[in-house]
Amino acid sequence: MKRALFAALLLIFAASLAAQTGIFGISFGQTFTDLDKMLKSKGFSEFKTDKEAKIYTNSTIENFVEVQIYLDSVTNKVSSWFAYFYNDDSDKAYDSAMTVLSDIHGIYIIWDDIDEVYVWELDSYKAVYLYESTGGDWIAEYSDWDEYYDYDYWWY
Repeated sequence: MKRALFAALLLIFAASLAAQTGIFGISFGQTFTDLDKMLKSKGFSEFKTDKEAKIYTNSTIENFVEVQIYLDSVTNKVSSWFAYFYNDDSDKAYDSAMTVLSDIHGIYIIWDDIDEVYVWELDSYKAVYLYESTGGDWIAEYSDWDEYYDYDYWWY
């Protein structure tokens, strides 16, 4: 009985961790040391670092440009990240981004027809937003849940 309870708790814990892991295996709350090691093991190279973001590239991923990772200034852990996809044919970039996100998170839960944003709700008040920038990039943004989507309009 104790083993069954322990196994159930372990599965629940593992599921909650998996829900917080996103594109390229990046996770909310991940330490920079773990993040850097994990991304480099997957063929990413650090392109640029500034005060606010760590930027990585990987030329082997179709239509992928870069991922910008933002760390909490106090804990030095991942707080948000933005993956950029680009192709002269915007549909190809969209297809690449949507395929990757759907494989990880399933079908989006909201299509924001006003701002043209696809939204996936994650655990712990986090979300993924997929939208096209004015420059033609498709951006997968992992950040806090936007309370704008709490209104009934989105949940018909």
